[in-house]
Amino acid sequence: MRVLVTGGSGFVGSYLVSLLRSLGHQVYDPSSSEMDVLDAGSIHRKVIQVQPDTIVHLAAVTTRPKNEEDAVRLRNVNITGAANVAKHSGGCHLVFTSSCHVYGSPKSLPIVEAHPLLGHGDYAESKIQAEGAVVTHAHERSTILRLFNLLGPGQIRDFALADWCWTACEREDTRHESTFNVEVGDLTLLRDYLDVRDAAEAIAFVVEAGRSLGGKAINVCSGESSKLEYLFSRCAPKAVPVIATDRLRASEVREIVG
Repeated sequence: MRVLVTGGSGFVGSYLVSLLRSLGHQVYDPSSSEMDVLDAGSIHRKVIQVQPDTIVHLAAVTTRPKNEEDAVRLRNVNITGAANVAKHSGGCHLVFTSSCHVYGSPKSLPIVEAHPLLGHGDYAESKIQAEGAVVTHAHERSTILRLFNLLGPGQIRDFALADWCWTACEREDTRHESTFNVEVGDLTLLRDYLDVRDAAEAIAFVVEAGRSLGGKAINVCSGESSKLEYLFSRCAPKAVPVIATDRLRASEVREIVG
């Protein structure tokens, strides 16, 4: 199978590209200079060149914007980028990776795919609009995957668990301290975490299933929630958590599990 992957050098993409190639697929993962999701012409040209059976659209901004410039870039890449890829996907199967954050505060748990999309904030809203664009332009031949919280080797430290792991490794390697403090937010929250390698396997399964999963939205999750306090103890066993008020959010969702 010929598979075109956007965002192939990213956290999930690097694992997916390697896995798909190991499964014998012909994988194309162009850089942003070769195929810019904000440039419809470059997408069209690359699709004509590759003639993919499937496109996996992973390219997105996932970190919280720090200013309005970041917020504008997030909306452009996540919404306009998804719309461009859907419009110019050439009639092939399109796999679009969305997020559990589209659900917002759960009305019931575990969260099922039929749950209304109530997410708020720049990232969640961008993914909701991106899903809408994919449905508009490629509904019957698209599969939307709502990935829950991910963790694994290579994740940047903008994400809590990765930051705890990075901090623990640095402090233990350089200072050899018996204990040390790490600033955290609310550790009583419960989250559904999934190893990035499992997420890659799920995406590969959908790629191989092809259009039989067209028109569907599917949760990619572990099905279990863990308290952040427990996860902190596993990521940084020698660390002492210190609550930082700037990491506490009044609107934080208490529990997320798929």
